[in-house]
Amino acid sequence: MDKKGSKPGLIGWLSDALLSPASPEDSAYDFAGIARAVFEASREGIVITDAQSNILDVNAAFSGITGYAKEEVIGNRPSMMKSGRHDGRFYSKMWAALKSEGSWEGEIWDRRKDGEVYPKWLTIKSVKEDDGAPRYFIGVFSDLRDIKRFEDRVYRLANYDALTGLPNRALFIDRLDQVVARVSRGDYSAGVLVVNIDRFKGINESFGNVAGDRVLVDVSKRLAGCVAGEDTVARIGGDLFALIVDGLRSPMDAAAAAGRVLDGFKDPFTVKGREVFVSLSIGISMYPHDSSDPDVLMQNAEKAMAHAKKQVKEKYQFFVNTMNVDVIRRLSIETNIRKALEDGGLVMYYQPLVDMRDGRVVGMEALVRRDQDGWAAPPASFIQMAEDTGLIVKICEHTLYTACRQTREWQDEGLPPMRVAVNICAQQFQGNRLVGHVRDTLAATGLDPNFLELELTERDAMNNAEATIHMLNELKVMGIKISIDDFGTGFSSLSYLRRFPVDTLKVDYTFVKDILSGEGGGMIARSIIDLAHNLGLKALAEGIETEEQLDFLIQYGCDIGQGYYLSRPLPPEGFKTLVKGNGSLLPRAKKGG
Repeated sequence: MDKKGSKPGLIGWLSDALLSPASPEDSAYDFAGIARAVFEASREGIVITDAQSNILDVNAAFSGITGYAKEEVIGNRPSMMKSGRHDGRFYSKMWAALKSEGSWEGEIWDRRKDGEVYPKWLTIKSVKEDDGAPRYFIGVFSDLRDIKRFEDRVYRLANYDALTGLPNRALFIDRLDQVVARVSRGDYSAGVLVVNIDRFKGINESFGNVAGDRVLVDVSKRLAGCVAGEDTVARIGGDLFALIVDGLRSPMDAAAAAGRVLDGFKDPFTVKGREVFVSLSIGISMYPHDSSDPDVLMQNAEKAMAHAKKQVKEKYQFFVNTMNVDVIRRLSIETNIRKALEDGGLVMYYQPLVDMRDGRVVGMEALVRRDQDGWAAPPASFIQMAEDTGLIVKICEHTLYTACRQTREWQDEGLPPMRVAVNICAQQFQGNRLVGHVRDTLAATGLDPNFLELELTERDAMNNAEATIHMLNELKVMGIKISIDDFGTGFSSLSYLRRFPVDTLKVDYTFVKDILSGEGGGMIARSIIDLAHNLGLKALAEGIETEEQLDFLIQYGCDIGQGYYLSRPLPPEGFKTLVKGNGSLLPRAKKGG
């Protein structure tokens, strides 16, 4: 045998000790005995074969890993444990390496006695005769099953959604990349569908997050049932899913796929014993028409989905390039909002609140506007953009501070004390931050709480009624007045309205606008005024633009009016001049009506 260092490490030492005759100088040490002990105690499986690959010996770890007792394998060849996963070329390369290098090392899949196919890391070393011919082969291997399971778990955590078991965004993009590469070699196309659950937040709020998670799981299963088996369905975040539809001949095929998905959600889900209908909004982008970049295809489909959510009937939307123009415009507005918050580009206007008995200004509503030298976004889209980007809270906080500070300054200058009304948004109720922020703002500006009125919309008030009642009670104890804006446009429960610590109901401008149109606006306006008075509250009508509307509201006892017919929103100096005049804003004939 070759004893010139050709057998390094454990295998070399074992082959020397187990297979070489003892020399006289080794008599002080029982190397063969030591080697035998190591052989049996090793946690790695060890197999020794002759030059013809007949098994001569195996250790206990071999039996533990393979399930074969020593007696079952002695005289057989290791090929008895072949898994069938490797072809002839694999074994040819192995034997070529053993012949040229005297060793081979690599991952191989074998079959246990119970039939399980498993991976192992195998090192084979040849023990040679003096003439270089192989005499024995020693194989040492370790079981890779635990390592493979760990790797699989890490892979799943990195590539699959933990809740639904669907591929996540990263794996979806990887698969989309593969589809794009494949489709580019053919004469067909592929589509990306981004699917959003409409009003999913309401499910969570109504039934709880656990039930909401159950709905997400059920939605994922139903989506998977709406597509062909080879198509990919993924959850890419929150209530957002994505699908790859392959082998399309035209956009109509993608539209048909979207239609099948929508049809699959016509039946209700069962949530805590109740039937709940789930509707979807779908955005579609096409390869190669919209892009050949998987990330851009995804972005385009998401843009199309956002447009689909605004539709009433057809709830799927193809991406068109004009959407990019809209996105760029929206990004520009968002950038300008952020800049305005930083450098004072937001300005405050004040619209008078008028006592309908004598026309005196008894208060004002603070309305935030963008600097006229800034951007072209009208107030409606400006506020909507602020809500979409999450900047609405900062704007509301800025408005509150500026209005309280201005009101206190006017009081210090000797203007008649009057209340300032400030709008608060639904997001300010989250995390119970509202009460603390209002308290800190009043302390910082020095404004008496009795001169502050906070307005919240009917929908926001009912969004989480119990929590809203708790916070409003805390504000009420401080001395702050509360009004419900846009009353009549939501779905208020009168039992809840009775419990809200409210001072004023505001008749929404849509009802004021239709007072004389014969479309029921006048009847609704009268009903809200009567409801307010029956509950011991003030009634305030907003959006008064004509003399006829004013006459109607005075006739039916509305307490406070607001609108362009009385006064437009004014910048601080203009409002100050108006109040200093101490005049009535009602036409002379209306006073005392």
